[in-house]
Amino acid sequence: MRIYKRTDTNKWAYDVTVNGKRRRKSSFNSEQEAREAAHKLLKHPSQASQSVLLVNYYKEWVEIHKAPFISKKATQRYYNSLNHLIDYFGPNIKMSALTRTEYQQFINHYASSHAKESTRKLHNCIRACFSDAVYEETVNVDPTHNINISGVVTESKLKYMNSTDFKRLITYCKLNPTKSRLLIYTLAVTGARFSEINKMRLTDFIDESTLHIKGTKTKAADRKIKVHPDDVIYIKQTAKDLGLYAQIFNLSNNAVNKAFRSLQKRLDIDAYTLHSIRHTHASELIYQGVDINYVSKRLGHASISITLNIYIHLLEEHEHKEDQKTLSILSQFGTQWHKNGTKPGT
Repeated sequence: MRIYKRTDTNKWAYDVTVNGKRRRKSSFNSEQEAREAAHKLLKHPSQASQSVLLVNYYKEWVEIHKAPFISKKATQRYYNSLNHLIDYFGPNIKMSALTRTEYQQFINHYASSHAKESTRKLHNCIRACFSDAVYEETVNVDPTHNINISGVVTESKLKYMNSTDFKRLITYCKLNPTKSRLLIYTLAVTGARFSEINKMRLTDFIDESTLHIKGTKTKAADRKIKVHPDDVIYIKQTAKDLGLYAQIFNLSNNAVNKAFRSLQKRLDIDAYTLHSIRHTHASELIYQGVDINYVSKRLGHASISITLNIYIHLLEEHEHKEDQKTLSILSQFGTQWHKNGTKPGT
């Protein structure tokens, strides 16, 4: 039996052999705690494995095997996956208690409101954790083995809310504020990504109409955008009324999605994702004739080609409107020529 302190995490660990198998764990705050856990494992090896909470193992696994070697964004994806597990199973589920059928039901539940690729990313995070847990003999069976992955096929027409529903959503959130609704309202008036607004602070409002969005997705994501002064006043005052300070929101994506689905049901609006709010914000600007270069910078896209690819159909609709406007103007020229009794070219 070896008890030692890890230099990379500053945590105490044990390294023991149980039934011919090497067992290691390194999440202890003191030498004594690690030693007691090691003795317990040696005395009751099977019971020790059966008592491991999924939440505790997963957090330690990410901290040691993932976080030091991947980006912050990728690390957050692992923690987000854990949050979805907790929301579904609760915080006290033991690793050995999770069956393959229960896990498939969890994946089916998640897939019912998310795209297939999002479901696959969630599953990959959890599967990697259980794969290591089986290798370490923390569990005997991998409940994530050979799981079927599906997801919602989102039609393009459902990515954008119509103008009437969009305004109804904004108005209801403004008149009936909660923490989640204030976040949804802020998404609507800024067109920013969920992650950008979720970590926003009141100090990010530089003045009465300018918001600094500290995006991290691309270099262009860190930007300053204009927000109507009335909206700035409302967001600040409502945050204060709700007792929100510093980092205003810091909510889980799942919690805000639940609030958003509830709003859609209450207002009798078709099913959309949170990201559709961003698309709707952009489509409203484009439809009203706002320059596509400005829209691209406001959204924080890495290049205008990304914006063009996403909103090409709206630009085509706008071009059709301009064609009709041009024909109307030209028809007036013709009418004027006839009134004056002149001919083109004279």
